[in-house]
Amino acid sequence: MAGVLITGFEPFGGETVNPSWEVVKQLDGMIIRGQQVVAKQLPCVFGEALTVLKAALETYQPRLTIAVGQAGGRVDITVERVAINVDDARIPDNKGQQPIDEPIVANGPAACFSTLPIKAIVSALRQQGIPASVSQTAGTFVCNHVMYGLLHQLQGKRGQKGGFIHIPYLPEQAAAHPGQASMSVATVRAALETAIAVALEQDDDVKIGGGATHEQKDDSMPEGPEIRRAADKLEAAIKGEPLTNVWFAFPQLQPYQTQLTGQRVTHIATRGKALLTHFSGGLTLYSHNQLYGVWRVVDAGVEPQSNRVLRVRLQTASKAILLYSASDIDILTAEQVANHPFLLRVGPDVLDMTLTAEQVKARLLSAKFRNRQFSGLLLDQAFLAGLGNYLRVEILWQVGLSGKRKAAELSDSQLDALAHALLDIPRLSYPTRGLVDDNKHHGALFRCKVFHRDGERCERCGGIIEKTTLSSRPFYWCPGCQH
Repeated sequence: MAGVLITGFEPFGGETVNPSWEVVKQLDGMIIRGQQVVAKQLPCVFGEALTVLKAALETYQPRLTIAVGQAGGRVDITVERVAINVDDARIPDNKGQQPIDEPIVANGPAACFSTLPIKAIVSALRQQGIPASVSQTAGTFVCNHVMYGLLHQLQGKRGQKGGFIHIPYLPEQAAAHPGQASMSVATVRAALETAIAVALEQDDDVKIGGGATHEQKDDSMPEGPEIRRAADKLEAAIKGEPLTNVWFAFPQLQPYQTQLTGQRVTHIATRGKALLTHFSGGLTLYSHNQLYGVWRVVDAGVEPQSNRVLRVRLQTASKAILLYSASDIDILTAEQVANHPFLLRVGPDVLDMTLTAEQVKARLLSAKFRNRQFSGLLLDQAFLAGLGNYLRVEILWQVGLSGKRKAAELSDSQLDALAHALLDIPRLSYPTRGLVDDNKHHGALFRCKVFHRDGERCERCGGIIEKTTLSSRPFYWCPGCQH
């Protein structure tokens, strides 16, 4: 048993040393905040690195795990926020492997977020005069591979935190890379000791600015209604017509190309943000857009110019539907659909018209969900599939509840109102968001009452709508009437 596991990599890319291991090995056996540190070296090899890491996690069961890697070209200690479920190697690893656009964990989530207090660590390092920042990308090489694998392994394990830190070249390495920044072993060691201490002492992160100013994404990501409308457009384009051309980018799916050609798409179902394209022969194409995937409808034979990578093409005599960039794609039998790990994890879909308010109320009061704050519960697809941020915001405003309330605290009438709103608002949004009817809501059938309306007056109580952050997502609410 060890309180802290810290890992570094063997040299790669022609280097004779790897600064991550040169520093990490010096921490082996140290006691920091009463916890013993164990250091392990990981091979710079896809797959093998996770095998070694998993064995160490099983052996030591650490409270805290920090993986450290080299990031030549970076000028400071960078604490990583997120790892994505993609291996996309620019160069081969130490065994010559160079996976391109392959998932790290089949059917795993699109991304895993660090459970370290990343901004608190950065703040502590800066107070010591050590350059540090939050990083929004761990790359797509073995470092990201290890970070994602680590966080995926720790999911559901209470009391175990983990994350990844990148460090610059050592001075002796920088001598061979003119113009590149470097940092001494002593400084990096001090930085890692501080990071360990902060992570052991602090669970909650600090609220300080640490985000990037470029390529910011709109916080209104597609939710169940938007996914269902997209599926409707795909269905309308090709449903019932013989497929004249079927193409998959992934080699493991290419044997199905010939088999599916001539078959018809019978329907396209949704489960939250997953699409299930059902074929007349009994097979199903499972796809999850994750953070970056997108479907498009084009005329048959058209090859649109795009910076995205094409993954799937299903074409009839007149139209084609194209899936770009997503990596979570598979062909499944009916039995495999019924036992798919993601589909088993998600709850009933809010757009399933057989789902009743009484059933939703029962889920709210179940042991699994009754003591969860609504801020997180309404983003959890295991509770109800198809909900997301704008729906979370609008539902809670409709019933006058704050994001910090729980089902266990509510009266029966409040539970009834919430259960109905959880279904009624998504079901209104699906057919009507963006449409106009002059007789309703001043023209809009569905209109956001608080989402993206910070600083405006609440139409119910006249208070000022505020914007904050709950469960790591922007949250809009009226303090005057949401309690």
